[in-house]
Amino acid sequence: SALEARIARLEAVVDALTRPALQGCQAMPDRSKKVSQIIAEVAAEYGVPASAIVGDSRLSVVTAPRQEAMRRARDAGLSLAQIGRLMGGRDHSTVIHGIKRARERLSDG
Repeated sequence: SALEARIARLEAVVDALTRPALQGCQAMPDRSKKVSQIIAEVAAEYGVPASAIVGDSRLSVVTAPRQEAMRRARDAGLSLAQIGRLMGGRDHSTVIHGIKRARERLSDG
């Protein structure tokens, strides 16, 4: 379907963006694949490019999906530091804040 094709394209972009963060990391290939999938799924759901989720934008149309991707990655078992590295080199405290905001949106909605 068109959605599956879009997700496949987004996964390729996310994989290319997260690969540098994983260089030298032996234990994370499976987890980085999960994060790539999570980012691609969230990007498709919110209608934003996967590159924006791992990028620097502070626009709410990008931060909400980024925070949701952080929450899903945490629920998938990744550490705060791993999530931060895979989300564009963010600090663990930024990841904590993002997960908290995503969970608040879930409980509100």
